[in-house]
Amino acid sequence: MIDQKYIQRGGGVILNPPLETDAVYERVFTIGAEPAESFDWRPYRPLFETQRATFDCTCFSRTNCGEYVGVKAGIKDHNGNEINFSDLHLAVEANNTLNGNDLNNPSEAFRKKGIVLQVFCQYDNDMLDHPAGTWAKRKQKVAAIPKDAKRYSGGNHSWVAATKAAMKDALQYSPLQIAVGLDNSWNNKGIIPRCENPLAYHAITLEKIRKDGAYQIFDSGVPEEKILASNYIIYQAKSFRDLPETWKIIQDNKKIMKTIKKKDASEIYLIGSDNYLRHIVNMHTYQDMLSAGIITPFVEVDELVYPLGRNILHYVDA
Repeated sequence: MIDQKYIQRGGGVILNPPLETDAVYERVFTIGAEPAESFDWRPYRPLFETQRATFDCTCFSRTNCGEYVGVKAGIKDHNGNEINFSDLHLAVEANNTLNGNDLNNPSEAFRKKGIVLQVFCQYDNDMLDHPAGTWAKRKQKVAAIPKDAKRYSGGNHSWVAATKAAMKDALQYSPLQIAVGLDNSWNNKGIIPRCENPLAYHAITLEKIRKDGAYQIFDSGVPEEKILASNYIIYQAKSFRDLPETWKIIQDNKKIMKTIKKKDASEIYLIGSDNYLRHIVNMHTYQDMLSAGIITPFVEVDELVYPLGRNILHYVDA
């Protein structure tokens, strides 16, 4: 059943829009023809853990995605066991609140700070059942993590358009973290119908899109395995496919008009149509991008001029 405290607070997802600086899957990667059915991550499903009354679904679903990838890759922890990340550690590092969090913060905390295994930092039962009354214990648990406990990084992440084609493409590389609305039909047996008027917003793991278009998901609530109708509204989706080092440049590709290089210098400047300095790259990266058709050959110049600061660049032709 849905915990009433969870519903009263609107669930665990805050639907903040993506930042302009965030990676967008469809702008970084080329999406191929849509397959009839997506990759199926169910054989790599990690150990089930329930969030119960907590508002940490954004963290449970994020660590789940990392654990699926670890299981598929055969990665083991220091004791040779299946990888199992600490949801609680991530929730604290991501500054989760009693109203939950957005999808970006946990992924950024996982990427930048890293988290330990669950054995080093886990919820007590009272923390799962009465989160408001035990809130202070969360930071106490994190403070007690052994100093020599290994931290694991979550890697890169990108926003995926909530279309079948984009999500099926992204599912080839990782399960997806998705944000959905839920109502009192959430725990129905069989296919859960489209939720038109959400009572709360919730983050879950998308394992597969079936041939009939329905969504096979893994939840941190009971029952953990659910099927959502093919027309179910997916509000947001995150992929954890590795990003190329030049993803920011690739994403800005349409804005890049020219490249310039000062004589006797090694850096190449990538310039937008408004003369805005987008990126500075080395010669090796320049050659890779030129081969990929992302940029045009550079113009060599005698002098670079910055009349409005380093962000606005004009140049003097050689």
